[in-house]
Amino acid sequence: MTVVLARVDNRLIHGQVLEGWIPRINASAIWVADDGVADDSLRQAIMEIAVPPRIKCRFVHLRELKDLMNNGASDSERLLILFSEIQCARDVIEGGVMLACLNIGNVHYEHGKRRITSYVSLNEQEICWLDDIDKRIPVDIRATPDDPMISLSELIDKTIKSSSCPVPSSPWRELWPFRIFRR
Repeated sequence: MTVVLARVDNRLIHGQVLEGWIPRINASAIWVADDGVADDSLRQAIMEIAVPPRIKCRFVHLRELKDLMNNGASDSERLLILFSEIQCARDVIEGGVMLACLNIGNVHYEHGKRRITSYVSLNEQEICWLDDIDKRIPVDIRATPDDPMISLSELIDKTIKSSSCPVPSSPWRELWPFRIFRR
């Protein structure tokens, strides 16, 4: 199995993912890694209705993701993993799930958050979590595959300078922007 995209998007499965990302990354499976959805058959059914029949869809608990990735898919499977929150992605990465990059696609605004882009709003804790993730793997912030790639370090330099997290420093940054999605 190849993880072709790991994405944080509060909306999980929706048109932007199905019409924009799936064709671009040629995914053959979607795994929603969210404890609430994994326990809610109604939410699962609503999301599954939108997924084309050729795409396998699975809803998994965060604690199960690593084992399922190691044992639960064929080598030819091209996997899109969706997380509803930054904390979920952080937890699985800290738990040993290996990802090449983390895409931040949509994080809704709510009281106490700062608007970072038109589609991503973060609080101080989320900024620190992303900063920690960004020290391990690239964090790519964009809603659609056609949007320009924005790195977390670019956003910190431009908009988050007042954050209490230090500016990340990773060797892969010298290669930014890089192309992780091939047509």
